Amino acid sequence: MRVLVVDDNAVNRRVLREQVTGWGMRHSEVPSGEEALGALVEADHAGDPYRIAILDHQMPGMDGIMLARAIRADRRWRDLILLLLTSSGLRREARGAAEAGFAAFLTKPVRPSLLLDTLSSAWAQRTRQGESGLVIRKSVAVNVVEEAPPPTWAEARVLIVEDNVVNQKVAVGILKKLACRADVVASGKEALERIAALPYDLVFMDCEMPEMDGYEATRRIRQEEGNGRHLPIIAMTAHALAGDREKCLEAGMDDYVTKPIRAVALRKALEAWLGEPAGSAGGAGLP
Repeated sequence: MRVLVVDDNAVNRRVLREQVTGWGMRHSEVPSGEEALGALVEADHAGDPYRIAILDHQMPGMDGIMLARAIRADRRWRDLILLLLTSSGLRREARGAAEAGFAAFLTKPVRPSLLLDTLSSAWAQRTRQGESGLVIRKSVAVNVVEEAPPPTWAEARVLIVEDNVVNQKVAVGILKKLACRADVVASGKEALERIAALPYDLVFMDCEMPEMDGYEATRRIRQEEGNGRHLPIIAMTAHALAGDREKCLEAGMDDYVTKPIRAVALRKALEAWLGEPAGSAGGAGLP
């Protein structure tokens, strides 16, 4: 199965690359709609066409909907399965996706298991005669009821890597209120040992620690990961400059929160990288 990923965000492309290649799919990626059309033409000329294209919705120039319409206008690609990734999950976007010929409409962030299920469903749907329609799946809640109980991530296991005792207690206290299981270690070396022993869903990684800092620990974690595994690592840093952000990404971190640690920042990180919590409004339907 050959898959084309189209997204202007390099981090998003990297995450999708690791997921689809881990499932044994052959993968190519481009950052724009114009380059996507060129890649489709090249694949056809080589006699090795793409079977699935995963398109980001919001891209400069030609967005995902415009790209899909251009693809559907060419008879060579009428059987190409299109999946749309979007951040908002609005119903009007779902209607636009259906009209543009998408097989599925996925809201970010997309859990790997949900993406694989969607790919499988879309492929099975294509192989059946007489079946059509848009598959809408959500990995985050679109609307939150004001009177709903606080969301929790009771099934998630989180590792906090932080050498400062006060910061440790603050982070653990916040995650405890969200019913999130949290373990704490004080160095990058301890983090490597703990991650090798337990299946964590997310890591909050301090950048500056003695013995082994967060950058080096993250690089080693990425070296040890297999193709089918991508552990979200969120940097915790006292700096918020553009250069510091790039340094985090280059080390293999996925996102960052700034110190002092705040509840809203940790909650947003959980929502972005672990998806919809239990106790929130909305349902799974998509990423």
